[in-house]
Amino acid sequence: MSEIVSRACGLFLVILLARKLGPADYGVYSLAYTFFTLLSLVTNLGFDTVVTKNVARDKSLTLEVVQKIFPLKAAIALLGTILVIFMMFVSGYSVTAKMGISLLSLAVIYFNLHTCTVAIFNAHEKMGYPSIVNSLKSMISLGLISIYLLYDNRVIDVI
Repeated sequence: MSEIVSRACGLFLVILLARKLGPADYGVYSLAYTFFTLLSLVTNLGFDTVVTKNVARDKSLTLEVVQKIFPLKAAIALLGTILVIFMMFVSGYSVTAKMGISLLSLAVIYFNLHTCTVAIFNAHEKMGYPSIVNSLKSMISLGLISIYLLYDNRVIDVI
């Protein structure tokens, strides 16, 4: 059910952003989101699967895994974010695109730690908690961005 809610909110958000931002600003948003997605994939390195597998086998390893993996994931995400921000300063993108990519790149640090937390919940077979959080996150994001766009703000303000 949470997957349906998240996907529906995502669909409405894409439609709303495309209509309110216009082609140029929506293109900047899409570029920034693409960088966010690629950076998230590269900095994850499969840690979440390893966390789920190891903690599911032996639940007593939870604290040890958290103490080892969280700082490592945060450090890798921070390094990737710094690299992307540096690349933005030497790239030929517009100032708006550079700012959007840089801001969303910072979100990768939170996203990596969030996915690790979800992996731990999944290992403990507590899938209900991440489902509720994911549904609420999607609905709140859709609501807040919808309200914000009603006031005709620019793409950099949305990111």
